[in-house]
Amino acid sequence: MQKRLAFSIFCANMVVSILTSGHVVKAADSEAKNSEFPVVTTEPLKTEWNESYLIREVLMKRYDTVMRPVTDPSQPVYLSLSIGIKSFIQLDMKKQTLMSFGWLTVNWFDQFLTWDHDLYPFKVVHLTYGMIWRPELVVFNTISDLDQLEDQKIKVSVRHDGLVTWYPGGLFETFCSIDISHYPLDTQTCSVDIIPWSTDRSVVNGTFREPAFEISNTESHPEWTLVSTEAVYKVRPSDFWVLHFKFTLKRKVLFYVINIILPIVLLSLMNCLVFLLPVESGEKMTVSVTVFLSFAVFMSLINDSLPQNSDSICLFSAYVAVQMFLSVCSIVMAAVIVFIFDKDRESPYQLNPALPVSSKEHKMADTAESCFDPASLMSSNATLDTMCSNNNDPAATTNAETPTTYGLAAFLAANGNTAAMDSHNGRLPGSDSSEKRPVKKSLSAKLAWRLMTKAKNLTPHERRLLSRTLDKTCFVLTVSINLCSCVLFIVLMMFT
Repeated sequence: MQKRLAFSIFCANMVVSILTSGHVVKAADSEAKNSEFPVVTTEPLKTEWNESYLIREVLMKRYDTVMRPVTDPSQPVYLSLSIGIKSFIQLDMKKQTLMSFGWLTVNWFDQFLTWDHDLYPFKVVHLTYGMIWRPELVVFNTISDLDQLEDQKIKVSVRHDGLVTWYPGGLFETFCSIDISHYPLDTQTCSVDIIPWSTDRSVVNGTFREPAFEISNTESHPEWTLVSTEAVYKVRPSDFWVLHFKFTLKRKVLFYVINIILPIVLLSLMNCLVFLLPVESGEKMTVSVTVFLSFAVFMSLINDSLPQNSDSICLFSAYVAVQMFLSVCSIVMAAVIVFIFDKDRESPYQLNPALPVSSKEHKMADTAESCFDPASLMSSNATLDTMCSNNNDPAATTNAETPTTYGLAAFLAANGNTAAMDSHNGRLPGSDSSEKRPVKKSLSAKLAWRLMTKAKNLTPHERRLLSRTLDKTCFVLTVSINLCSCVLFIVLMMFT
């Protein structure tokens, strides 16, 4: 009986305590509404400082930065990457490097960084560098040290479902293989290659985001134009993956057309015009050597801007080399033409040393040599009195048997100089007068070759005729080779 009474008293006390606690909670709620200070309860409050509570107490309390963010260790972490380019700073042809400024966008899911969006009303939180796990990524084709992509000043954004977004960026200095075959009308393809440094596909695997390139805000470059982009995924033999972000750049050619291509084309015309100059002008060799030196200067300028690469041949350099070869040929042919025109050309006042010479002939030869111009002696129209009007030697002017209207040939014949007269009239010294050579207005190739082999026995007229024939032949050949090389250069540049 006593036990039943004690149990009844215990139950009554429990009922009273329950009713009392309900009134206390209601009173606390009513006081909290009228109070200036918040009352801490088990339900989280939707205020700004609650983000710090979410990071410290919910996300980072038991987080390990060394562990991969997957609940199943046999599954890899899947990365998705894209690249954004702010500007292309420089494409160095000599060093074969591309310098660009941009950033990478890297996404992956961290299964340990999720929270209830209804309980904690934050879609995204931002964490500082080093607070969470990050993949070890490097730029594989960099020309500097193979450092990991990292920046302690850039925060990582985490979404409530565990999606992590990371934006590493900076200055990318990468190697770019240069194709010099179509310089300066060339198009180059360069890339930024991203690989995981110490993990294979079973641990960390990568793919491309959509879109893979962010180039809407890319600044224009004064020398290059971005033509196209391409994203290529490759797997290396050691089961490492590589993401190739390729950029196709086309050169702006206006500067090179005005400063290089146009002057070289005009110089190639000068190679042809050399053979239009008459031999008497004395400028054939000067123009030929000047054109050759100009080509040499342009060749050095082109080689200074190209890498020392033997994998491909620059077609433009080959074209300039052909023009230099033609210029050398022009120099050689100009020298041959001048040699033929002037070689062993006997002046009419010179005496044949094989014939007996009297003192009178010696005296007349000295008089002619002192007052005659060798160039003027090529013509037989000038009279002796006109050419020697200023000579004070009485032996040259007091001969009563020499008329003042005689030409040079008559003067030489009257004074017994038959050797010089034969040379002037186009005959070999001592030959018969009936063997006078006919004067031709044109020469065939066969006759021109025969005359070249006997150049020292030619008359001045034949020498002049042969030099003009060689000039015309060389001019036609040079124009033909120039046209063929130019057409071949254009075809190779357009269709290769």
